[in-house]
Parts: sequence; C-alpha cells; structure tokens
Amino acid sequence: MANLTASTASMAGANDGTAAASVAAGKGAEKGTNTLLNQLVLAYMSHNGFSKTAETFAKQTGSALRESIESIVARQRMWCGCRSSVVCE
Repeated sequence: MANLTASTASMAGANDGTAAASVAAGKGAEKGTNTLLNQLVLAYMSHNGFSKTAETFAKQTGSALRESIESIVARQRMWCGCRSSVVCE
C-alpha cells in the first residue's frame, strides 16, 4: 500500500525530486546506449566498405570514424579485387 501511495503522490507532483532524478538517469543511460549503437553501426559500415554512408552517418550523429575514409576505400577495393579480376572503382 505504501508503494501505491508513493506512486500516486509522485504522479500528482508531490515528490521530493527522486522521480525527476530517475528520469534524468534514464535519459543519460539512453544517450550512452545510442552512442554505443552508433559506434557499432559505424564499425560495421567501415569494415564492409560503405565509406560514403559511414561518413554521412558519422556527420549526422556526431560520431567519429575510427579510421580514415581512404583506409575504408582501400579495403573495399581489395575485397572487390579478391572476388573478381576487376578492381572496384
């Protein structure tokens, strides 16, 4: 019953700030998760040779590429060269 009363008081706005702190902590955790997810997506795109997409994604999300665009393009060219006799452009 005490939990129900505390929840009702919190919903009515009569709390001591712990609910606001909890929401703020949740948003901080969400931001960290988004940053981690963005880095994972960038690593995938970089590793698989999606240089232009990775560069655009990094700019839009404010993330940093961990390697140069030239390195990504070079890996893409090597990968394409291994798959066929023609090197990708």
